[in-house]
Amino acid sequence: MPFDPAHHVNLVKGKFAKTSASDMDGMFAAFSASGRQTLVIHFHGGLVSEESALKTASLLQKPYEDAGAYPIFIVWETGILEVAQNSWARIAGETVFKILVDRVAGFAAGKLKQALGLKGLVTKEGKVDDNELAYSAETGDFSKAIIGQDELDAFRATPSDLSESDESFITSQLEADFDLVGAIQGAVNSIEPPSQVTKSGHVVAIQASHETLMAPAALQQFSSAPGGKGIVNPLSVAKAVMTIIAKVVKRFVQGRDHGLHATVVEEILRSLYIGNIGEAVWGAMKSYPRDAFGADPSEFGGTRLLDRLAGLPAGTRVVLVGHSAGSIYISEIVEQIRKQNVSIRFDVVYLAPAVRTDRAVEVLGQGNWPVDGFRMYTMGDDWESKDVLVSQVPFFYPRSLLYFISGILEGGDDVPLLGMQRYLAINKWFSDDPNVAAMRNWLYSAPNRICFCPSSGSVGLEANARSHGDFDELDWKLKDGKLEANSTIASLQHVIKNGF
Repeated sequence: MPFDPAHHVNLVKGKFAKTSASDMDGMFAAFSASGRQTLVIHFHGGLVSEESALKTASLLQKPYEDAGAYPIFIVWETGILEVAQNSWARIAGETVFKILVDRVAGFAAGKLKQALGLKGLVTKEGKVDDNELAYSAETGDFSKAIIGQDELDAFRATPSDLSESDESFITSQLEADFDLVGAIQGAVNSIEPPSQVTKSGHVVAIQASHETLMAPAALQQFSSAPGGKGIVNPLSVAKAVMTIIAKVVKRFVQGRDHGLHATVVEEILRSLYIGNIGEAVWGAMKSYPRDAFGADPSEFGGTRLLDRLAGLPAGTRVVLVGHSAGSIYISEIVEQIRKQNVSIRFDVVYLAPAVRTDRAVEVLGQGNWPVDGFRMYTMGDDWESKDVLVSQVPFFYPRSLLYFISGILEGGDDVPLLGMQRYLAINKWFSDDPNVAAMRNWLYSAPNRICFCPSSGSVGLEANARSHGDFDELDWKLKDGKLEANSTIASLQHVIKNGF
């Protein structure tokens, strides 16, 4: 699909690419000539290829125009995360990954049940059993087959950490686990010289084995031969897996878990696959908005955009719409406006924003911010927890992209994101994080700044997105084959046309 120079801006690492600074000037001239009083600038999310971004722009152009606005779509380079998706699918199919998930989940669930006075359950078949896989295929979350939600909630209310005797027992069981040690031995036997997988100049994975995407350093810790293949020490395997189990239990004790299945996967990936799961790519992608504000407005798209916005006549309404990682771009724009003391004001609409809460507090929760109206449409936590990350392999991760960003890509184990109800609802997250408290206070200090899906409220407050990718779709197909219209778009149109 070709770029439309009247409505599309293409930026790669913040610089003009397939469109130019003069194209942007032409857009603003066309807006002035259109007689419309509202300019909408849309920033798409991550995990979006250029082709997908252009498709979204073509779908949303008419709804924005029907609402009386002139739309501009910023197509910025986020498709590098698609490479990470390929890695996720591959990891999900690894025998060693499935065995690791089985052991960590089994022993962690056993500890949770033990603490409640129930019989602990440990699976020992050498693979996730058929019952668990059936749950994964249906709901994404296999852990429902081994421990109930009521039991998880009860443990969180009266948590109990692993004791020394617990750790000693589990370590001895793991050390004697032929299937687990054998799977690790198979991975070590396949060690090969590391090779890099690159995309857009970024290293997105380092492969050191044709059997697994485990990080080279993780593989090497199990080998008795420095720098290569060797006999695996069962005790080394047992201690490494025991450490992962302890981290999972600790997160439940601290109230920072993401459910059993997701937490188990997060801790396995963080311990053994680090560097190959997309965190470096995510960090690089987050730098692109900042890169867009270089000195030369003929080269850097963000700088040119601020120049054009500053030249708009008084009375012009500007609405910035950001889906997912698009909120990170808008946050950078807000910060640059404040830094440069540019006289621009606008409204902001976030769709499932992926921006960190502490970053949102920095740029939105300040007294001198240049935003008049604000609304966020995002999924409620029940839907967020059911939104499988990779639909083709639900076993890999049973929750949404925002959960994965919070638990892995941001470099922490439970990083608060603005678009997650988990951190905004006092009964769902109990930390005393001052940034979360500040954002809660700001969001609820005025009416209707948040709309959680599903919502069937008044006009402008309806939203029915069931997955992270639904927010900028016009409709989607239900299981019965019927099409359902995206009421979030109708609400967005109302905000554009009538305000908040």
